[in-house]
Amino acid sequence: MRLLTLVLTLFLVAVGVAQAQIRIASADLESNSVVGGLPLELRVRLMEPASTSGLIPVTSTRVDLCLCRSLAVQAGQSQLVVRLQTREVDQPTPVTLSLGVYGNIRDLQFTLQPAPTRKPPSVVQLKMPERLTAGDSGTVSILLDHSVNKGVPLTLEANENLTIALPIRIPAGSRQLDVKFSTRPSRQAGTARLTWRGAQTVSGETHLLPRSSFHAA
Repeated sequence: MRLLTLVLTLFLVAVGVAQAQIRIASADLESNSVVGGLPLELRVRLMEPASTSGLIPVTSTRVDLCLCRSLAVQAGQSQLVVRLQTREVDQPTPVTLSLGVYGNIRDLQFTLQPAPTRKPPSVVQLKMPERLTAGDSGTVSILLDHSVNKGVPLTLEANENLTIALPIRIPAGSRQLDVKFSTRPSRQAGTARLTWRGAQTVSGETHLLPRSSFHAA
């Protein structure tokens, strides 16, 4: 037991000596504010070139938003530049990073910001089946000019021959989605139409065949 204790003690001393040889002169971030989800650059300068390889411990007050690992230092290295990956936030969130070991610790503070709100997407195209039998269901393919980082609602206008669940929710990251709709049964020909009104009006329509023609076929 005494031998084991001695070995562990020597090991800890060796680790402490190795860490002591890697002393931080300065540490800074490229910015004290960054949009969550984007990387943040960390620059570390040592007091002198490392005489041996080792690690600089890094801890974070928000490991769920900025998970940091110890920085590997190679023998002879005097500075490091690393990129830290962050995660998205819904509101400004302060984070503190601590680098180094007791007696040689540098604290860095920054704030994660929510992504800027983008303007709602515009509809570029409403693609519908060329024709349907009145009373049947179909699918409209909606093409947008850009995606969004969060789900947003989209409202379309439907004429009297078409029924669709509104508002339509656009999934995050999507520029195109397919949505089911139904048409009104009728024994007369007609048109099922969807319209989006924004900076420009975009419409799509389906020619409805009389219901009776379906039975005749």
